[in-house]
Amino acid sequence: MPKKNLSLLAGVDNYISVPQSSIDPRRLSDDDVKKLVDSVKLYLPKVEGHFAYSIVKKHVDRNLQSFDIVRLKYPLPSIFNLSTKKVILNLNIWSRKDILNIAPQDFYTVLTYSLVNALYTVKPLNPELRDPVMDYVTNVYIKFFAKRYGLIGSYIDELPKFRFLINLHTLVSFFGIPQNRAYIQASNFAKATKESFDIDLDHYDFTNTRQFISSLSDSGVLHGVSIHEFAATIIRYLGVMCLPMFEDGMRFMATVAGSSVPSTTLFPPTLMKYNPLLFSRIIDILEPKMK
Repeated sequence: MPKKNLSLLAGVDNYISVPQSSIDPRRLSDDDVKKLVDSVKLYLPKVEGHFAYSIVKKHVDRNLQSFDIVRLKYPLPSIFNLSTKKVILNLNIWSRKDILNIAPQDFYTVLTYSLVNALYTVKPLNPELRDPVMDYVTNVYIKFFAKRYGLIGSYIDELPKFRFLINLHTLVSFFGIPQNRAYIQASNFAKATKESFDIDLDHYDFTNTRQFISSLSDSGVLHGVSIHEFAATIIRYLGVMCLPMFEDGMRFMATVAGSSVPSTTLFPPTLMKYNPLLFSRIIDILEPKMK
């Protein structure tokens, strides 16, 4: 099960459970939905080789009946409604009020993102994703923070501990591994163990991303890093819509899926470029689930 709330986005809901009667007043008109459907239909032949093409086309051919398309005061493209078992697409991520001004590749991206959002709201992440996801997340964190905090210079000896804490948070927060078991698994992918630290890691709840950030600071691995600085760094590199991918497995997978769409403007192409092999491996594992 994904996180109930996203702490790095001021605690906004990560999924909801509300009756259809609460959603209906916010839904787009049938005419506006038809405009979106017609637009993305024209775009579909350009992405016939994309891993989500078949499932997106299936829903588009059904006129997006499984979706509630709304405008919400919410920072992300979609949220799953457990009560109705429907995906809510949030068009407020665009400032454009005219539906025809939404680029079809970006609407296709939102459909891809939302379908993965729905999948991993009700199902856990596949166990075979653990290694590539841990490696990918570690690669990105090292890119963002290692040079700034001297982990590839004066404090290079801290790098294994950095890897260990990243792995620990990913295992516990993304995959739901109990923390006492995750210590051992995290050490298998880093030349560090729980005993490598001067602080007691049992005092931190690694399901909580804010406590993970505190452990980075308190351990001296990223000495003095604050929650604000941590989030601001990610936003500077990737934008605010990518922030949840670093605290929740479902949002991680949805963001990776969305960023794989060619020419999308919603997610930066650098997500694919940080480690193309690991990125492709994650998509390869996801693809059979998108049928």
